Amino acid sequence: MICCFAMQSSAQQVIISNLPRPSGAMSNNRVIGDNKGGIYVLRYRDIDIKRHISLDRYSHNLDLLEEQNIAFKNKQKLIRIFTRDSGLVYIQHTGPEKSIDVQAVFFGFSLKKDPEIIKLGSGFRAESEDGIAADYSQNREWCSVWIEEEAENGNQRIRNILFNIPENKTYSTVQNLQFNHRDMRIAQTAVSNSGLSSCIVEFNDDSKRKSDPASKQYFACTFSSNSTSEPFALGAGKFFISGIELVCDEFSGKFTTCGFYDFKNSEAAHGVFRVNYNLFQQDEAIMTPINRKTVADIIGNANEEAGKEPEHFYVRKLIPRSDGGLLMVSENFQISQQLETFFLNGIPQTSSKNVYNYNDVLFLALDSAGNNEWNYLLHKRQSSFASSNHYNSIATFVCDSFVHLLYNDNISQNNRVMYVSLGRSGKMLQKVLFSSENAYTAVIPSEGKQTGFNRFVVPLVTDKQTYFLKVRESDTP
Repeated sequence: MICCFAMQSSAQQVIISNLPRPSGAMSNNRVIGDNKGGIYVLRYRDIDIKRHISLDRYSHNLDLLEEQNIAFKNKQKLIRIFTRDSGLVYIQHTGPEKSIDVQAVFFGFSLKKDPEIIKLGSGFRAESEDGIAADYSQNREWCSVWIEEEAENGNQRIRNILFNIPENKTYSTVQNLQFNHRDMRIAQTAVSNSGLSSCIVEFNDDSKRKSDPASKQYFACTFSSNSTSEPFALGAGKFFISGIELVCDEFSGKFTTCGFYDFKNSEAAHGVFRVNYNLFQQDEAIMTPINRKTVADIIGNANEEAGKEPEHFYVRKLIPRSDGGLLMVSENFQISQQLETFFLNGIPQTSSKNVYNYNDVLFLALDSAGNNEWNYLLHKRQSSFASSNHYNSIATFVCDSFVHLLYNDNISQNNRVMYVSLGRSGKMLQKVLFSSENAYTAVIPSEGKQTGFNRFVVPLVTDKQTYFLKVRESDTP
């Protein structure tokens, strides 16, 4: 029996699909988005999504309307998929390394009609299939593809493809970087509604000691249809950076990157740094220490008095505000090991398993000058092995007056799905969204999606069956 508590609220509507989605080969379900045609879901088998996939279309009441199986060819891989006003589009690449072709595949509302395939470029010298990233703008009018390439001198370069969807125009630019291509990766990406794209590149310098902040640095690169900005270092190797995130602030027209900084420990968080920039201008970094009372709440009074800092926090969501401030949502995450002893032919053997720990969630509200307006610490504990890791962490969606979170409550061992709403002033409301008496019930946070201004859709697993859950908020303060 599943009990739904939130449906009693006049400010909130909860819908659950009436039929479970069959399991089998396509065991993973990822919500893509919605439009007038309905809600779209990607079903896939392999985590790297380069074999067979299935696209499903649901009504806005979560009735299955149609499904379409798609077989990828050899050396073909899906790298991004999203909805647009008139249908669905996904970006794929195909071909061997150092000769990659990139295409955009367009569907209308119906998935049964043959899609339109547009070539965005060909013959790119990608070093590996993992060195390709794609993203899209909030208005769904621009998408961007970044490709890591080796330059003639052995250094790294980033090739950027910008595609204007309404005008069906493609632009390509290249940014050369001054470090070896094997020591870097694209860590974060973002695309603006005006057609600018940016990526954060992580560079690991093995020639420096791990105790040196310069051993891992981050560089921001910005691209337009016909030019690039000079890459600039975040922190310039003067402090450690961890848990970095990038977002496009459409209120200011700039990109915003945030993360935690510390002067002694690469995993610690003495405070928060923020940098705003665009193609032509880089603002001075704003650095805000975390309130020491909050530090004590996280690590305990004794550790705080000893000068210790919180560790292993990662930014999950950056929410820009119209007044220039922002809300940062971060989560404590770390991997530990569990030792197991067993006997083989009477001889004791030892093995280990990774345990994935997703714990407290930290909310930090900062004004435009970087001053800490308020903060809130949500206590939670989630631990699992790799086989059930997808039930961990949080799902976040943003409305006008509230930020909402869903997560599975592992503390009570009572099969509960928790729902948290946080207002502009930091006031928090928390309740049980679902509780099951006789069957395991959980959402899959990483596969959920905010599909519109005030709605969120996420897979819901109960009694080993997969359904879909839609939450719609009226968002009254």
